[in-house]
Amino acid sequence: MTPEEERAKTKELLTKMERHVAMAAFIRPEPATPHSVINNGTASFLELPRGKFIITNHHVWDAYQEQRREVPGLRLAVMGAGYCRPVDISTAHLVDADEGLDLAVLRFEANDVIESVGKRFYIPKKWPLSSANDGDDVVAVGFPGHRKEPTSEFLRFESFLLGLKVLAVSDRKYMLGFVNPEPTIQQFSTRPLEKFVWGGISGSMVFRLDLETNQFHVVGFLHAAGEGLQASFFAGRADALQEDGTIRRER
Repeated sequence: MTPEEERAKTKELLTKMERHVAMAAFIRPEPATPHSVINNGTASFLELPRGKFIITNHHVWDAYQEQRREVPGLRLAVMGAGYCRPVDISTAHLVDADEGLDLAVLRFEANDVIESVGKRFYIPKKWPLSSANDGDDVVAVGFPGHRKEPTSEFLRFESFLLGLKVLAVSDRKYMLGFVNPEPTIQQFSTRPLEKFVWGGISGSMVFRLDLETNQFHVVGFLHAAGEGLQASFFAGRADALQEDGTIRRER
């Protein structure tokens, strides 16, 4: 495969996977403007055997609860594709949360509204959810906060796809990282990537490629990332999720 073909394939992959994640943001009270949006990570959309759920980080949900006590009218939203309006999910119900895994599982009654702005709930190829092993190649898609550019009329933000490798595995988490001096980093942008800053990408689903079936399986959710090409990334294991969206506690 030529470099051009590889870039085209990766861009196609980013387009496909971006549908299952969205920038999670706090929006200050009316009058809301693009400058009112505070990027607070990435939310993932996942369909389990007993319903559709929004997965984000515990620290995002916790910060939202704390800040809205201080700022009445503060809203939690997920951003649609392109220039679609954000979807207010402030009424979402917390199904379960785990501070150690940094996971919060939400149920939202108006999932059709999320889908109307170009997002889709990922349906796992197998159940229980898959896992990854040391040395596996994985990818994650999210929204780095420093690539957010509000104007007077609209909010421009960018998604990134990162190709990572599993460096260590425990019964609850993965450690991931770049191992190639020229790692796979795909973006939809004409702006050069001058800084390798990943804050805001946490909350993204992590997918593993099954080479035998040529299918991607969700194996985790990012919850922490360093900066630069030497960064370590940490992800809670997806197989901690049960079919009703609750989180299995430590074994």
